[in-house]
Amino acid sequence: MRALAVAASALAGQRRTGEARALFEEALDLAAYGPGAADPAARALAVTGNNLACALEERTDRAPEDDRLLEVAARTARLFWEVAGGWVEVERAEYRLAMTCLALGRPQDAVTHAAACLAGCEAHQAGPDELLFAHEALARARRAAGDEAGAAAARAQVAALVEQVDPGLRELARETLAKLG
Repeated sequence: MRALAVAASALAGQRRTGEARALFEEALDLAAYGPGAADPAARALAVTGNNLACALEERTDRAPEDDRLLEVAARTARLFWEVAGGWVEVERAEYRLAMTCLALGRPQDAVTHAAACLAGCEAHQAGPDELLFAHEALARARRAAGDEAGAAAARAQVAALVEQVDPGLRELARETLAKLG
């Protein structure tokens, strides 16, 4: 199952989506037994789901079947990070789901997942690195949903956090802020 998941991710990166989908679906079928936290299959499915979602989100030429795989991949990542990860992985999976929903043109769903991402950060007293990207997701989602005031408030939070993030992330944080307008 892990080999299928890894191969699916590699194929998606090569834009061989049909083959990636077939292998990922086969891996999911094999995981029907419900791998637990100690089972490496749970982590493999979480990582692969995330990687597939990232690769597919970036494509502007997605076909409807690509969109279906994108959503399944992001939801799989979220499900299996709940099993195999900690709060940080779950929070990041919510971020990924927010970005996926934006890519699929579903801004209200994106707001829900971005809010869950931020709630996870707040519940665990996350540092500025995690909070910045949670607010970024919320800003993007709220803007897409037509909530300009909410988007501006979330953007202001990003701006307040830029200089607080780890120095290695600072340039990315500045670029993220600039993209928010």
